[in-house]
Amino acid sequence: MAKSMIRSPQHRALIAVLVGCRKQAGLTQMELARAMRRTQSFVAQIEKGQRQVYVAELFLFARAFKLDPQELFRRVATW
Repeated sequence: MAKSMIRSPQHRALIAVLVGCRKQAGLTQMELARAMRRTQSFVAQIEKGQRQVYVAELFLFARAFKLDPQELFRRVATW
């Protein structure tokens, strides 16, 4: 089992928001991955805290969730 890379409350907040948005959008990890043109393992690694998220990837998440990127950032900031 890979070790979690989560090291800060902000990273935990980001993961919680991404998982929550995915579930709220009614998407599986596979569906989200397809919408982002990534693999399911990419999504799983992020959700498990095994991979950092680049800022540019947050825009892909927002688009897949049909959210304005500012709204995604606001949710993370207020989590």
